[in-house]
Amino acid sequence: MKRMSSKQTTAGFKSITLALLSIVCLLTGSAIANHSNEAYAIKQFKVRVLLNQDPINRGDTEKIKVTVKDQSTNSAISNALVKLTVTSPVGDSDTASARTNSNGQTTFNVSIDPHAKTGTYHLQVKVSKSGYQTSTVNTTFDVVKSSNDSSSSSSTSSSTSSSSSSSSSSNISVSAVPTSASSSASATIEQSNSQKAVCISGSTTLASCDETAVNTNTGNAVAANVGGGTSGSGSGSSHHTSQSSSSAIKQENSQKAVCISGSDTSGSCNQAASNTNTGNALSANTGGGGGSGGSGSQSARAGINQKNNQNSVCISGSTTSLSCNQAATNTNTGNSVGANVGSDGSGSGSTSHPHTSQSASAKISQENNQKSVCISGGGTTGSCNQAATNTNRGNTVAANVK
Repeated sequence: MKRMSSKQTTAGFKSITLALLSIVCLLTGSAIANHSNEAYAIKQFKVRVLLNQDPINRGDTEKIKVTVKDQSTNSAISNALVKLTVTSPVGDSDTASARTNSNGQTTFNVSIDPHAKTGTYHLQVKVSKSGYQTSTVNTTFDVVKSSNDSSSSSSTSSSTSSSSSSSSSSNISVSAVPTSASSSASATIEQSNSQKAVCISGSTTLASCDETAVNTNTGNAVAANVGGGTSGSGSGSSHHTSQSSSSAIKQENSQKAVCISGSDTSGSCNQAASNTNTGNALSANTGGGGGSGGSGSQSARAGINQKNNQNSVCISGSTTSLSCNQAATNTNTGNSVGANVGSDGSGSGSTSHPHTSQSASAKISQENNQKSVCISGGGTTGSCNQAATNTNRGNTVAANVK
């Protein structure tokens, strides 16, 4: 009896163990499935449709604003495709499409013919974008006769309904309101020294009023716009996107020294200025085309500018020696690059005017301006000498790619 009891206990233990393993597997599988569903969940839109007038007199234009946001984050969604379809009580309809701007909005005009049928008009708004589940919103607005409307109502007459159906192309006209989007980026590195020295002596001026100015830059100035053009289709659609970027590295020294001595001026009012740059200036715009049925413009400007201005005056009652000398140096090894990458707009619709303009420039500028004056009652030795050097090993690149 004891053995049988032992076997039964062992068998029971195995059964319990198998049952527990099955539960663990089921729980694990469920967890994996839930994790998989979360990982591949499609994001949802939050769509708001705002009507300007309801009801609206026939012969007027209804303005419809659509706002698209992320349902979870409530942030605006740009470049979402919005398709609006308006259907009259007699079944004629018109459709237009447009993409949302940076605020997640787009606007449509619905023109109601003065002789259109009164009643309830149905709107369908369909929103789509990669990574999101397509969303459809349905709403209505009523069209009524105005107070000075002398046209006969078409609410009951079958002949009127037939007439409305046959002239449906003129009863409703849906168009996307022209939209525009612009982006601008600017980056500047600027270094500047301004020096002014005056030495006046009744006797001699020695090793005085000397000026030294140095600018050194190893940083890069980068300005960039990255974005897509707006697109749309339908009668009267027109969209414009503009991008502007500019980057600059500027180095400038301005020096002014005056030495006036009753006797001698020696080793004074000398000026030395130096600008050294190894940084790059880059401006770039990508994806600035107007898109479908639109226009776009891109402008990229990049520049590296180095400049020295020196002005010295030495007036001595006796001699001027080793004074009012000037030395200016500009050295650049950085590159200046301006580039636009985009495509021509293309579109459909009776008033579509696709066009993209691109302008790119890259510039490296080095300049030295020197002026020295030496006036001596006796002699002038080793003075008012000028030395200016510009050295550039950088490249300028300007490119437009459509």
